[in-house]
Amino acid sequence: MSRTTTDAERERKRAEAEALTSNYRAIGPAAVLAALICLKSKDERPSLAGSRAA
Repeated sequence: MSRTTTDAERERKRAEAEALTSNYRAIGPAAVLAALICLKSKDERPSLAGSRAA
C-alpha cells in the first residue's frame, strides 16, 4: 500500500478481502481434490501413445 492510504482505506480493503476469503475459502481444497481425482483417472486409462507402432 502506498504511504498516503488512510486507516479507513486500509480497514475497508481488509474487510473486503475478508469477505472474499470467507466466500471462496473452500475452493482451494476442492481444487486440490479435483486435481487428484483427475490424476488418478488419467493413470487408470491406457495410454494411446505407447500402443502405436512407429
